[in-house]
Amino acid sequence: MATKVKSSFSPCAARGGNSWSRERVTGGSGARPRSIRRHMPALYAMPSSLVLLLAVIVAVALACGGQLLVHRLVGNAHFLDDNDLNGYISGTIVTLFAVLIGFVTVIVWQQYDSMRDRVAAEASDVAAVWHDAVGLPPQARRAVRRDMLAYVDLMIGVEWPAMRSGGASPKGAAYIMDATTDVGGMDAKTNTESNAQAAIIGLLNGLHAQRDQRLEANVSPAVSPFMWTIMLFGAAVVIVFCYMFGASHRTTHLVMTGLVAAVTASMLVLTFELQYPFRGDLGISPSVWTALRAHIEDMDAHMPAMRM
Repeated sequence: MATKVKSSFSPCAARGGNSWSRERVTGGSGARPRSIRRHMPALYAMPSSLVLLLAVIVAVALACGGQLLVHRLVGNAHFLDDNDLNGYISGTIVTLFAVLIGFVTVIVWQQYDSMRDRVAAEASDVAAVWHDAVGLPPQARRAVRRDMLAYVDLMIGVEWPAMRSGGASPKGAAYIMDATTDVGGMDAKTNTESNAQAAIIGLLNGLHAQRDQRLEANVSPAVSPFMWTIMLFGAAVVIVFCYMFGASHRTTHLVMTGLVAAVTASMLVLTFELQYPFRGDLGISPSVWTALRAHIEDMDAHMPAMRM
């Protein structure tokens, strides 16, 4: 099997396909600053709960520390009282920021949910190729099913772990190409073989498209750097606005500011964890592939017509 994958993939490498794959895996050229690209894999490698805890601690410390410093330098006499105008302005700022955060959260969640459906569709295409191969001649049937089984194993053991850090395996495209070559080059002698050939070619094309979309989502974040800049600016404005009010109970004021900072940091961490659907603890799991692997094993063991 290894020899077959190597030979079918070599033409792609000669045409630049392998370099294309590396560009897709590494996120292209200059899509994000190098310092950000260098530190993001480390952040996604950390448990999500730890990232959340660290972000909340840092945000609360900076917010409360900033408030103590500002109030010490300026003095309470120079801050705003709690009146209708101040309440209206603060309420407007908080509402606008909440709308912004809600809008971005919807964006990242929609992409996350969409990618989960696409992974299910990708696995469904593999299963359909496995099943429809029953109509092929024995030699072609065994070759196609070996490729599909190798593809499933690659997803579970190699590609999904690699996607946690933004990577992928070029062998995935090679297995699809192998199966396409085997089926497309077959000389169908009966209507059954011809129908199976046409159906499988269509499924393999769909499989290739689903895989491309999955890999693209793993290197193109749902939240652009510009959107991150706007959100961080909005969070800073909300925190700084907390400094402008004077309060007779400083401890209570600090607690309120700290809670605002903690909630804001939590929402930003949630956005960060979901913007890449396949990274971090919240990333889409390969459970659909493990279930498909078990299904193939069951079919191969208990149904003679489906054996390789």
